[in-house]
Amino acid sequence: MTTAAELASYASSFPSFRNRIINGNFEIWQRGNTSRTFGIAKDYSADRWCRSGYQSAAHERVTVSSPVAGMTSRYAIRSSSCTTAEDANGSRMTVDQKIESVNCYDLAGKQITFSFWIRFSSTASSLGSSFSSRVQYNTSNTDSTTFSDLGDGNICGNNILSTSLPTAWTKISTTGLVPAGVQNLTPRFQFNNLVNTASAGSEWFEITEVQVEEGTVPTPFEHRPYGMELSLCQRYFFQNENQYMYFSARNLDNEMAATIPFPVEMRATPAITKVSDPAGFTFTWNKVCKTCVSGGGTAPSNGYTDFCGVIQASAEL
Repeated sequence: MTTAAELASYASSFPSFRNRIINGNFEIWQRGNTSRTFGIAKDYSADRWCRSGYQSAAHERVTVSSPVAGMTSRYAIRSSSCTTAEDANGSRMTVDQKIESVNCYDLAGKQITFSFWIRFSSTASSLGSSFSSRVQYNTSNTDSTTFSDLGDGNICGNNILSTSLPTAWTKISTTGLVPAGVQNLTPRFQFNNLVNTASAGSEWFEITEVQVEEGTVPTPFEHRPYGMELSLCQRYFFQNENQYMYFSARNLDNEMAATIPFPVEMRATPAITKVSDPAGFTFTWNKVCKTCVSGGGTAPSNGYTDFCGVIQASAEL
């Protein structure tokens, strides 16, 4: 028989879920982890992380180099300039995550701590701009897909002058009181009022181990099991592998059909983007819910079989 002590020990091995950020150590990149340039708000890069407002940016996954004591993650996100005309139409290199209401409404009226590791390129100071990190909030709507640039206000934040941007990994933490009636929280990182740069990509910042938690003291970054973190991400976005087989084409009209089940129930009925068709014919995905997507098409011949192609399902905020 399992003892109470053994049960307590077993329970203590589970993650506490104190971190309200998903994918705060940038392990998961279902859309791909190489450099991608974004020109409009709400383009996603690492799972749950996007660029919103304030012009374009380039995001990519990088391996943490020259780590310092206290860092425990292997990856970071790098946000860099993607044009030389920063002052006119360039980038403030924004990185954001909008936290779903069900994951933060209980923090209303409580103190939170916002912490992360950050470093800058040696040339970032030439941008002539301060850098801000803050947690914004909104009380006017719940999980709106319209990403407000400013929200209803800031809970806590930090501002670094252009002359003081650290090139070595530095941990920053701030605290603040979450207002009553909060619906969403949005940690945001960005430069302000950039000047033109010499070359695209020459200026950047990297962040990792982003954490938002209840309380006034920053705790070590919470590492959840990879499979668990992936499931949390797939509530918002899923891209299938090209592995689901169509049923064999029927004799009457060569019609084929397939259903792709989602690994977890999605936040809302997702928007479906077709990445690729099966070889030889066009497939239409026309039935979708929070748990699966189905469709069909006319195959080239009777008895034809193939894998179903690739789709993306997005229920992002």
